[in-house]
Amino acid sequence: MTLRYIFGLALLVLVSACEEDPVIYIPSKSIPVVNAVFNDSDSIHTVHLTRSFGARIDPKIASQNPDSLYFHDASVTVGFKRRGRDSWDNCVAKKVFDGSKDSGFFRYPDNQYYRLEYDLTGLVIVDSIRVRVVIPDYISVEAKIGKVQKVRIVAPMNGQQYISLVPDKPLIILWDQGYHDWSEFDISFEFIEETAQGFRSKWVKIQNTQFLVSPYEKYRQIALPYDEFISQVILQIDEDPEVLRTYFGYVRLHILGGGSEMVEYMKYLNGFSDYNFNGYSNVSNGMGLVTSVTENFKDSLRFDYETRQTLLNEPRLKKLKISPWDK
Repeated sequence: MTLRYIFGLALLVLVSACEEDPVIYIPSKSIPVVNAVFNDSDSIHTVHLTRSFGARIDPKIASQNPDSLYFHDASVTVGFKRRGRDSWDNCVAKKVFDGSKDSGFFRYPDNQYYRLEYDLTGLVIVDSIRVRVVIPDYISVEAKIGKVQKVRIVAPMNGQQYISLVPDKPLIILWDQGYHDWSEFDISFEFIEETAQGFRSKWVKIQNTQFLVSPYEKYRQIALPYDEFISQVILQIDEDPEVLRTYFGYVRLHILGGGSEMVEYMKYLNGFSDYNFNGYSNVSNGMGLVTSVTENFKDSLRFDYETRQTLLNEPRLKKLKISPWDK
């Protein structure tokens, strides 16, 4: 067989493929995919169990078949291990069907997941969580994690109503470090606009994410400088001729803390690769992410008198028509 013949045959196959728009798929045995995030502010939890997509027919057809997406004979059990106990509180999750799935390549809005009840909001301290999935003809799928412990915002203090943010004194927020490998903190400032049609709220949101080690031994902190706050207000609220005046509203704080599994997952999500595996998984005999998070809120805070007067006289905010009164 000559080189010219081989080249001509390859070219013929390539041209034919381009003309016929071939369907390419890789038949394979499905791998269980388990995803769950346990939040200590919830008493109802969900586990999503799907299967990797290895179509034996045209993927556009297979993607609309529920049998290509879900394991229908699976059982899901979640165990919670309390501090000081050797035994597990095992909860069998119930299969749920609903129509909440967003539109996309795969069948929608049909959605299938597993739901269970276990109160993580109370005084019971859970140290570990285990998810176990049993599927006929498959090795048991399992993930076990250490649960992150509750986070506390220690400044502003409990019962504190007013906060200060002026040029020589940034807004300081402190929270305990606990066992969190990452923390995401959101500060939201409400501005209430008055128009001829009524009132509407606009929120200026500032987010700070911190990973792993804090420079402080027992706590973490955000120091929001005055000029950074002014820059974000200018960036997020446009001048509107319909606005008659603007009032200061509430200030809300929200923190979300998580464990090492989420840190590793976000490395891949943000483009990290070890050139060996397509993504992070902590699920044995399957794929997916099982992790836990903790969150805390403080709301109904307001600027103190000094801060309101400073912002009222801030020339960079004149376009907002700020009123000296709270709404």
